[in-house]
Amino acid sequence: MRNKGDGRVWRLLLAITLCLTCLGCGRKTLPIPPQDAVPLPITDLRYQQDENNVVLIWSYPEQTTAGSDLPGLHSFLVLRAVVPNEEYCSGCPITFSSAVEVESGNAITDVKKREARYTETILRPGHRYFYKVQTKAGWRLVSEDSNTVSFAWAAPVAAPGELIATAGDGKIELRWQPVSTLVDGQPFSSRVNYQVYRSLTSDNFRTVGDQVAEISYTDSGLRNGQTYYYQVRAERELNGTRLVGLASQTAVQTPADFTAPVPPRGLTGVVIDQGIKLLWERNSEHDLAGYRIYRRMPDEKKLTLIGEVGREAMTYVDHLTEASGGCYWAVTSFDTATPANESVFSKELYHESF
Repeated sequence: MRNKGDGRVWRLLLAITLCLTCLGCGRKTLPIPPQDAVPLPITDLRYQQDENNVVLIWSYPEQTTAGSDLPGLHSFLVLRAVVPNEEYCSGCPITFSSAVEVESGNAITDVKKREARYTETILRPGHRYFYKVQTKAGWRLVSEDSNTVSFAWAAPVAAPGELIATAGDGKIELRWQPVSTLVDGQPFSSRVNYQVYRSLTSDNFRTVGDQVAEISYTDSGLRNGQTYYYQVRAERELNGTRLVGLASQTAVQTPADFTAPVPPRGLTGVVIDQGIKLLWERNSEHDLAGYRIYRRMPDEKKLTLIGEVGREAMTYVDHLTEASGGCYWAVTSFDTATPANESVFSKELYHESF
């Protein structure tokens, strides 16, 4: 017969064995992430700047360091360093002391272009800022650093004043007043250039052409009848950074065709049973719409419109059957603009009594 004490001892030994087994199977080091899950580093980090903030822009990776497709993105780590201008030296090591983690869904702005953005609004004048970005695909699945971008920050230039837009044929001419102070009213002596911005609405302005040193700009190649909105900003360079100033007030203008066709040439006339048949040479303008025919009697000072024909016509019959003192005719050409541009009168044709 077995002793009850032996059973209790046996169960105790079994429990100790199970505990030791469980403790022995635990991992004693952190798992090493597989290389085929680590994102490639970002290589095109860049920035856009206005008078209030700086926007970091980059293309996020689609592949891992092993060349396989990246299964997903978790977030981006934006690393920042700030150095006072008086302490900055080119070539000195930079310590990135702060990092912001941005969820991928909040940073990605364009899936087709694989573009992500981060806006920095806390900026202090008199300092230089450095940024780089890492891609995070999961726990410990973090890419190498991106390229580094840096810029200086200072009080922006004041807005150009009195922006005036003048419409032309397929173009708009802009003029504005020069800028000589910062937004805080302090004068500055560095050279400024001006950048023109254009939009088809009252917002979402984009740059047009290159910067100019002059206080005027002609925007050509525009579509007549389309309304365009313009702003101008002054820009200056400080410690290798292009600083963008405040935007001017918005100027609105619509280009239009103000160029009239040339007057018809070779106007002649012959008497026919129905009256006088007028003939002229056809114009060659691509936007020609037609011709207008005018007449006056010898005792009249002004020509009177008597008819209109299309662009293909080169004749017109005036059903005037009698003119004892003779009669004068002239023809003009007009285009497709709204309102139409009309040429000056052709050389007058006179026909004696009939």
